[in-house]
Amino acid sequence: MADEFFSGVVRAIQHLHTGRDRERPESGGLDPSLALLRNWQAARLRHTYTDLLETPRFRLACVYFLEDVYAARDFTARDHDIEQLYSLAERFIPSHFLVLFKALRELNNQVRELDALLLQALVEKLNLTDTLTAEMYAEAYRLCDNYEDRKYQIELLTAIIHDVGAGVRDPLVGPTLKLARIPASLGGWNEMYEFAIRGYEAFRSMRQPGVFAHTIESREMKILDNIFNSRDNPFDLH
Repeated sequence: MADEFFSGVVRAIQHLHTGRDRERPESGGLDPSLALLRNWQAARLRHTYTDLLETPRFRLACVYFLEDVYAARDFTARDHDIEQLYSLAERFIPSHFLVLFKALRELNNQVRELDALLLQALVEKLNLTDTLTAEMYAEAYRLCDNYEDRKYQIELLTAIIHDVGAGVRDPLVGPTLKLARIPASLGGWNEMYEFAIRGYEAFRSMRQPGVFAHTIESREMKILDNIFNSRDNPFDLH
């Protein structure tokens, strides 16, 4: 099993060298309205998970999600690399090793797509300008009318936390990441590689990923239900 995995990784890494001259989209910065939305979301998440941010074993994982997944940054180049890397991995690494990578790719795409729909509702139906309130945000959620998609996003995220939390304990993961450092740099995959390294370190430090995942699932589902039930102060969990 390990030989099969490492063989595929080595062959994929060898092909990374050929990617140095590949075309990559330029990161031109975020649209101001999208930056406003993502900054608001990041502030909301910090408020909802203040206790986890202040818990040493969970802090790095919280920061990773706030700065690498839900941050107000232009991830165009990185998202392009994720798609290219996944296509490359499919060619060389057995499919049963790619289940988690596939889920991470799906979550990344879903975050981007749901944010686009939410922003469209805010701008076109609620006349978003330079101020975003909790009331506007909740109303835009309801206008999108995609409760099941939002619920699935929460379920996918918590499943990934469980799987990554267990996966980083696998003795193959650390050596594989070290093996990839130099060819990833030569191939121009630095941003993608650092994204993976930060995730690895964050989840390695976590311990008890089940507690972390359960906390996120229960709070996010409570907020989601509050929003769709038109509760006052839907982000207040007390």
